[in-house]
Amino acid sequence: MLTDHEEDVITKTLEGQLVDLPSQSSGAVKIFICCTQSDFQLERCILWEIVLPELQQYCSQHGLDVELVDPLHGTYVDPSYDRSLFDLCMLELEDCHRISQGPFFLCLTGNKYGPTPLPAYIKAEDFDIISAKACEAGKDMCLLNSWYIKDDVLRPTVYRLKDPREKLKYYDCRNPEMQGLRERDQLDWLETFKELQEILQTSLEVASAEGPQSKDLSEYYTGGK
Repeated sequence: MLTDHEEDVITKTLEGQLVDLPSQSSGAVKIFICCTQSDFQLERCILWEIVLPELQQYCSQHGLDVELVDPLHGTYVDPSYDRSLFDLCMLELEDCHRISQGPFFLCLTGNKYGPTPLPAYIKAEDFDIISAKACEAGKDMCLLNSWYIKDDVLRPTVYRLKDPREKLKYYDCRNPEMQGLRERDQLDWLETFKELQEILQTSLEVASAEGPQSKDLSEYYTGGK
């Protein structure tokens, strides 16, 4: 139960009146920006070039340092298509939640929801079911078997999704002279991503059509098709 004074402090804070605030363990306001790569390019530029400087100036008067975390800023790769980058983004989001004194998440929502990352790991027993259902549906398993490799180190045993960088040399190359090769590798991965997504979704649909007696594989749903 809040006291009248605490309720008054919260009300004033929401109104932008930063007075009588309790001491903080951190002086950072770290905000994670979430949106699709193709949307809100202008809005994100305004955030960086206009909003952030003004916000930093205002918050510095109260001993706070503002930082924006935009996973799409200055990168060639959309984390939604790249599981390794996506997992790093999740760690950044957790860090923003942990240390930010105030808001930590800004979501820009438009007409597109973007892709869902492929599962990083598939349990071995589930992979066998997915493979069988994909074969039933007439899918070519060579692609799935070439990108998901068995990892006997983890328990239970899983199949791990390869990082595109393991097979596509120029996929994340920052050298401007390699732009053509980078774009080629990224396009190759985009097509591979869509095909893997199609295989997984078809397998899940075949399995779910068998009724409640079939194993629940919904954790591998990727929103494809």
